[in-house]
Amino acid sequence: MLSVGTATAIPKQHAGAAGAMRAVFVARRGTVKAKTQAVNQLAALLVSAPREMRDRRLKAKTTACVEGCAHVRPFGQNADAASAYEHTAVVCEALVGIGSGA
Repeated sequence: MLSVGTATAIPKQHAGAAGAMRAVFVARRGTVKAKTQAVNQLAALLVSAPREMRDRRLKAKTTACVEGCAHVRPFGQNADAASAYEHTAVVCEALVGIGSGA
């Protein structure tokens, strides 16, 4: 029977190659999750975007959609909405790695 507060497990080592690989996997997992969330957010925003923007981008592949949204500029009465779409596209672009040579 174990006493409360007595740990018997040996903690994983954080030094060496195994610790470094564990850190890389944790960072990658977080990056993939953030990228997925950003792309999903962009798709959700496009559902309510102006028709011209929605028709061209929602049906495109993810990379083409992100590239297209990254070039959106504010226009007319929808200037605030276009700025929001543009900001989201910039975040997606950074996460997808477009233009970074990745």
